[in-house]
Amino acid sequence: MEQLVRWLKWQGLDVEKEEALERASFQFTGLAARWLKDYSEKTKPTKRNIHGFMVFLRKKIIPSTAREELWKRYEGCHQAQFGQDSPVNIFAQHLQDYQLRCRDNKGKALISDHVLKMKFVHGLTSLIKQQVKLAVDWDMSFEQIVNKAEQVQATMKQTHRPPPMINQNRKPSPPGKQWSAGKPIEFIKSN
Repeated sequence: MEQLVRWLKWQGLDVEKEEALERASFQFTGLAARWLKDYSEKTKPTKRNIHGFMVFLRKKIIPSTAREELWKRYEGCHQAQFGQDSPVNIFAQHLQDYQLRCRDNKGKALISDHVLKMKFVHGLTSLIKQQVKLAVDWDMSFEQIVNKAEQVQATMKQTHRPPPMINQNRKPSPPGKQWSAGKPIEFIKSN
């Protein structure tokens, strides 16, 4: 596009006018030609120009919310979304991927190492999180914290059994009685 704008200026055209866009339209093929037609239909003739079309193209090719969507996915990331019994290292790998991909306009990382460690620990499933919080020193490296979490998860898989489901709202039935529609039914032995 930059070369096209230079060519239009060399032709003596004002790139802020619609005439420059019309002169350049022969260069657009395929999707770009369709998007030019769409741009022409949606934009007032007095506001059509090559720069406006470039912005329009950018919105079609790169969504303006790409960074925001990536950040929202990072914020919502937790171990349970990969499955209740998913390995903690899969969760850790996804967080590291977000740390690499989430950048500001200058290319600097948005997620610091300390924030990454905190997100990892707080995103673990509750039983693992409780044990890891006790064992974590925040001066540890991310890899060391992941190793601790893996150790905790392995230990829990070997020793942890889920508690039996108990309905605490209901009193146990006395022997020989069963409840039906809110009334006890007495069972009588027959001879």
